[in-house]
Amino acid sequence: MSGAAVLQAASESSAGKDSRRLDLHTIQGTFITKGLGERPFVFDVVPVGGGRTFATWYVKVRQPTTASVLNADGRFALSDSQKPLGAVCFTCLCSLKNPEDTYVDNQGQTVQERFSDILSSRPADAWPYVPSVDFKWMTSLFPNAGPGTFPILEMRKVDMADYNAARPPAERKEIILYRLLRPLSSEDPNQHALAHAYAADRNGLLMLALDHDIELEAAATLTWSFFMHTNVEDALMRQGESGAGEWWILEDSFPRQRGQGLR
Repeated sequence: MSGAAVLQAASESSAGKDSRRLDLHTIQGTFITKGLGERPFVFDVVPVGGGRTFATWYVKVRQPTTASVLNADGRFALSDSQKPLGAVCFTCLCSLKNPEDTYVDNQGQTVQERFSDILSSRPADAWPYVPSVDFKWMTSLFPNAGPGTFPILEMRKVDMADYNAARPPAERKEIILYRLLRPLSSEDPNQHALAHAYAADRNGLLMLALDHDIELEAAATLTWSFFMHTNVEDALMRQGESGAGEWWILEDSFPRQRGQGLR
């Protein structure tokens, strides 16, 4: 189970608890134990505090102690949530806030500017699909595996091998291009922000292993933070004139590692 799926559901639950149309602001989660795919996640969402323009929610996630059976529609029965629950497997704080006018707008040189030569060398959809499991031993067995089954987004991996070859791990970069597989309603902009959060959690640990030539057998996110530095309206993932989704860009780097990686 992707950690982003839990983050998405947790933050969506928090937003749904507030009758106001507040913007997603932050998600700060801690993964305590691994999730099990054969049983549902049960979310306990409680308010921490807030005011006229801001709200914070605390989320605890647990799973039943026994396995469940999926319905024909691919979902677990709602009654499964009433089974005895195990220990907490994930916690997070989600904050939401009113959209606001921008008084400060400052950003360093963008990734599009810094890597213009690489990015302009081919169209976005000419880069290979991001492997579902981006380990060298796996991609050698399935070199052209296609888009996989990852939901919501089409994701493409930019070849940064030449750029990274002469650089130490802390200075290496990984770039992923992504867009919606299908149009997503703009009525709830928070859903678009969560799609970006999904992309950000897609392959981070795997790219860390690649940059260090580590053949991982297992990896897991321990803590994960997502911050919106703009109003969610600015993060809407729109369709282009052709009907295809417009491309977004994700830059990954790992400036500090010692046993655990900081991304």
